[in-house]
Amino acid sequence: MSLNTLSDPFDSRAPEASFYLSLEAEEALTIPYGENPNITLTIQGSLQEGIEYPQAALLINEDNSLWLTNLGEQGSIQVFRLRNGQFRYLDHKQVAYLAEGDLVSLKGHHFKIHFQDHQLLMEPTCFESTQSLL
Repeated sequence: MSLNTLSDPFDSRAPEASFYLSLEAEEALTIPYGENPNITLTIQGSLQEGIEYPQAALLINEDNSLWLTNLGEQGSIQVFRLRNGQFRYLDHKQVAYLAEGDLVSLKGHHFKIHFQDHQLLMEPTCFESTQSLL
């Protein structure tokens, strides 16, 4: 999975750190947030997709949890809360709370959420194992 930073360090006029993410490679994703817990992700599912705007916004909390906002198409992001068994599609601009071990699906690619040393780790997981956890 390729992850490229689109912005320089913290700027109060544009307080989020921006990243570009390609989902073509099936690798774990590490997003550093030590300097700035406000993150936007521009997600490209395949090289044929031409995407020019952020599809997700993340606000990472000090307690190793995060708020995820769907900035893209309705239903392009799904969340799976393991602690309470909730599954839902996020509408455009809808927000979800995720904690350690919860699952998120970005354009059909499923990830398990982890936090370590001021980094958000998104570990790929297959859909079949995700369904068995619900």
